[in-house]
Amino acid sequence: MGSCLRVVDGFRTVALAVVLAAGLAACESKPRIKPMDLGVRPDASLQDGGRMGKVEIDLVAVGDGEKGMWESKSLNDYFSGDDALRRDSSEYRWSRSFVDGDETRVVLRKSDPIWAKWRASNRGNLYILANSRALAMEASRGQEVRRRAIPLFDKNWSKVDAIEITIRRSGIGVNPEPVFDAK
Repeated sequence: MGSCLRVVDGFRTVALAVVLAAGLAACESKPRIKPMDLGVRPDASLQDGGRMGKVEIDLVAVGDGEKGMWESKSLNDYFSGDDALRRDSSEYRWSRSFVDGDETRVVLRKSDPIWAKWRASNRGNLYILANSRALAMEASRGQEVRRRAIPLFDKNWSKVDAIEITIRRSGIGVNPEPVFDAK
């Protein structure tokens, strides 16, 4: 009987160690959203006839389950002025418009309250959506250059405190680029 109790106690100890190790591994491996300063500016390549025109930029944080919807969304509909998805995303969206002659870089600071909302709701995918006459013309040629998704997780930006987002006629540039683990 004593040896049976020792076997049961040994099994409990091993089982407890396995459960604790799995729990610690899960805690350590869960990526966290990393607030960073996001500088945003339109590029001179958006000018048409020497004029930039209006450039609209939305930064929208979405969860993993919403990525497909955001990838397939028609940006013509999104920027139409009466789009339900754009309207419904306002709580998790940071928007700026640039007009001809006012193309100064703007910054979404890491201290902005929207970062707390993104973190609290675990929205770790940032969709950068941009629209202008020049971008719409490029999109009409079959290449959607008005959408770019980047992760917001600390594992992708371990040594980065600020990102520069540049809206170009050829697409949306991000500097530096996120780092993806090859594992």
